[in-house]
Amino acid sequence: MHVLPGIRIRSLLVAAVVLAFSATAARAHVVLDDPNGGEVLEVGSVFTITWHIVIAHNLQNWDLWYSTTGSTGPWTTLVMNLPAGSGQVGSVHTYDWTIPAVVDDSVWVRVRMDNYATDYYDVSNAPFSITLPPNTKMVIVGPGFAPVFQPDLLEIDLDDTVLWFWDSGGHNVVSGPPFMPDGAFDSGATAPAGTVFEVVFDQAFLDANPQPDDVYDYYCEPHAAFGMVGTINVVLPCPADLSGDGEVGAFDLALLLGSWGPCPGCAADSDGDGDVDAFDLAQLLGSWGPC
Repeated sequence: MHVLPGIRIRSLLVAAVVLAFSATAARAHVVLDDPNGGEVLEVGSVFTITWHIVIAHNLQNWDLWYSTTGSTGPWTTLVMNLPAGSGQVGSVHTYDWTIPAVVDDSVWVRVRMDNYATDYYDVSNAPFSITLPPNTKMVIVGPGFAPVFQPDLLEIDLDDTVLWFWDSGGHNVVSGPPFMPDGAFDSGATAPAGTVFEVVFDQAFLDANPQPDDVYDYYCEPHAAFGMVGTINVVLPCPADLSGDGEVGAFDLALLLGSWGPCPGCAADSDGDGDVDAFDLAQLLGSWGPC
């Protein structure tokens, strides 16, 4: 039988409307409130994921995932089988998420209403970001199951925190040349994926664990023989570099002389006594050159 073109087009439109309504209705059973796009979360902080029920169902429990590849996944399990709690319409549910060491500017969360029959989902409306805290650098331990630290050479400033994040299990972090621990830091026994270990390289740490040129070697005990070693190079500040150009020279000398005399809080007052004087001048001249 011949189908008139107008009738076929109308049939397709009706089918599309039905499918769109079905998808919307399914999604509308549960709504993810936070994170819902645009948030900036710091590694190691705690963020409360929040969602609520729009249509009551035969609720069994809740599941949560996150993704760094888009709103359709693939998904990394965050937590499974959370207690159902209240199944009433409008009831709000939460989960305190400790933000993992996954630095990315396009992260999504998905929640599942796990029912005895049909399950329902919702996903963040837009991506959010995960960043490192200020003055923090990260080293990936065993990326993709490879026996390496990434990066294996890290240059940091005084007072920076180094955060090691286990991408695969069976590794540890021990300071010193391979198989010669020096006791400066030690993550302990080998640990599973997801482990986080951190060290603050402040002046107190450097004073308690002095190393030539403030260079700290470390290794993984089970895999040092395979080349799983790393180095942290702490770059100390140079107070005499008043211009911040990486070199102490005539411009810095001019800045110091221009501040001569009482000058509380002045950058040129290297000894902090409230005066820019001969002692500060001696400090500057003693640092002359690249700094």
